Amino acid sequence: MSRRRQSETSDEHRGERAAHAIYGSVIVLAVIVAEQGTSASAAQVIASVAGAAVVTALAEVYANYIGGTIRFRRRLSAAERNVVERNVAVGFATAISPIVFFVLAALDVIDLDTAFDVAIWAGVGILGAHAAAANRLAGFPITQSVLFGLAFAALGAALVGLKALT
Repeated sequence: MSRRRQSETSDEHRGERAAHAIYGSVIVLAVIVAEQGTSASAAQVIASVAGAAVVTALAEVYANYIGGTIRFRRRLSAAERNVVERNVAVGFATAISPIVFFVLAALDVIDLDTAFDVAIWAGVGILGAHAAAANRLAGFPITQSVLFGLAFAALGAALVGLKALT
């Protein structure tokens, strides 16, 4: 395979992995925001976050199977399934990462309110960082990439702020 083709394939895989990471992160962030201010314990939030991450990963595997079968008019090859599995694994790992804060709360290292705050704002920051990194990988200038990252982080913060209205 030529260097250019390898680079395109590598960029394609990075893009797919980033997409999976974002799907899972947004869903988990929505679950965390929805649970904040309820009577949920740290253990219940851990179960909710884990459940959301698992369900999202399974949905992504299924969607890739259906999409690939239609797109290629055949079942996915072992190599194609391996790429899907790696992409979904990256998305799962990114999505489930906020669970750490709730484990710390369950162990009484931090309080539950702090776990919620840190998990939410870390999630917003991760979404902004993905946007900035994507723009840099696409070759956009640093200033423009940072501005896009900040814009997406602000959008995430605005969505989190909607919870305050309820």
